[in-house]
Amino acid sequence: MKPKPFLVEELYGSCCKADGCKLAQMLETRGLTVNEAVTQANDMLTAHPNIKAIYGMYDEAGTGAAKVLQTRGLTGKVGIAVADGSPTTIALLKSSAIQGIFFQEAVGQGVDGTQQVFNALTKAPVKKDLALVMPLVTADKVESPEAKAVIARVFPASK
Repeated sequence: MKPKPFLVEELYGSCCKADGCKLAQMLETRGLTVNEAVTQANDMLTAHPNIKAIYGMYDEAGTGAAKVLQTRGLTGKVGIAVADGSPTTIALLKSSAIQGIFFQEAVGQGVDGTQQVFNALTKAPVKKDLALVMPLVTADKVESPEAKAVIARVFPASK
């Protein structure tokens, strides 16, 4: 039996509703740019002035939202969480412009996948399912050894 397909709006809407929240608006961008995110965050705050939080599904979305909140004097009054994790969003997290980052361990995921291909080619045991973990890191934990280990799988130090 195939699982029933769902719309992202349905998933987020049901999660929000279960927690007593209301999903105000869901936006998509074409270029994934900070400028696009600034425009959309401004439009969203104009349409929904009582919004409590913004979730950006990529770094530029969070960066754009943080710029808008700063310009409007709303930093710390409207929360921002973002996915991915970059030096820019880590700096915004440390300065409290963003309250949380769901780190996508892209480099680590690539390393893990490459290891499984190597294992398959050398007839070593292979894991067929690899977890795509995206741990949430907040400003108070960003300097912890656990967070630093996660960040190393997102942006490893160059040699």
